[in-house]
Amino acid sequence: MKANTSVHCYVLAALAVAVTTGCGLLLFQFGESRPFPLFFLPILFSAWFFGRGAGLLATVLSAAAIQYFFIPPVWSFGILYPVDWGSQIIFIGEGIVVAVFAAGKKKDEEDLERRVVERTVQVELTNQDLRTEIEERKLAQLKLQTQERLAAIGRTAAVLAHEIATPLTGMSLAIQIVKQQLANHAELSEDMVFGLRALSNEISRLTSLAQNFRSIGRPEHIELKPTNLSVIAKEIFALEKSSYADRGIEVALHFPPDLPWLMVDSDKIKQVLLNLCRNAVDAMPEGGQLTIKAFVSGEQLHLYVIDTGIGISEGIDVFEPFATTKPEGTGLGLMIVKQIVLAHQGTIDYTSEPGRGTTFKLQFPLLQSS
Repeated sequence: MKANTSVHCYVLAALAVAVTTGCGLLLFQFGESRPFPLFFLPILFSAWFFGRGAGLLATVLSAAAIQYFFIPPVWSFGILYPVDWGSQIIFIGEGIVVAVFAAGKKKDEEDLERRVVERTVQVELTNQDLRTEIEERKLAQLKLQTQERLAAIGRTAAVLAHEIATPLTGMSLAIQIVKQQLANHAELSEDMVFGLRALSNEISRLTSLAQNFRSIGRPEHIELKPTNLSVIAKEIFALEKSSYADRGIEVALHFPPDLPWLMVDSDKIKQVLLNLCRNAVDAMPEGGQLTIKAFVSGEQLHLYVIDTGIGISEGIDVFEPFATTKPEGTGLGLMIVKQIVLAHQGTIDYTSEPGRGTTFKLQFPLLQSS
């Protein structure tokens, strides 16, 4: 291919000399001056566009054309006057200089253009690296801000839980004593029984809320050990199978057999999965399908919890404290879930479409895998 290109360059150089010779003959017929300077054009053209070799070929062919067509005796390679020898030598020398200079200049410009292109590509790659680094720093800063915010909420929650737990314990004991004393009274109004039961339920709910506060307030203590996520999922569904069946929930597990084990706290991860599955089941009051699947992409292990429930309305961040769509919910469960995932250097997010379902997406770095 390169040889064919070179041949084409030499052919075009010869053609340029031929065209110049034709033009020179026309001018020579209408005037007595010899059109020697005209032949510098094919030399310059050939050297500039096709390189030094084509320029030197054009110089030789131009000298031959001048001698044959324009130096007496014309139409012959003979030379009658010694001065014409000098003219020819000078022309050939000038032609060589022009060819070498033009080819060199062209090569310098091509080298400069090539360096500019390479530099432009290098700058673009550098800019891309900088943009990537900026995005990574933004994500890291956002993650740090989230962790600091969770820590601040946790400290506040710990104080609040302590202040609530003590009187709740006393109230719970008082209710038990009242129940025991009233147990011997056969004639109790329904309103009194209902009121005691409601009061006991509210105390239990507040106690549970205080326990959640304590979970937020305590730093997550992680005990890492090799864990098979597939086994954890199967254990959860073994415990909840009958409950899910009664509520019309179909369960699907998709775990590839070669899924790598992770170095995680198995109890904490089980708590995460159990919480997400219960939320998914609560979002499907008329029944539906609950799917858990895991796969590896890049350096991350992805875990999806998918339901076909009512979805989450826009404008609600379920990871915010006290954000809940359930009347009896505390709005702290998913916040604790996120806290556990972050403690494992992971991430959690979700997508939801009202009326069609929700997908919670968890990622854990494989750098922690066994």
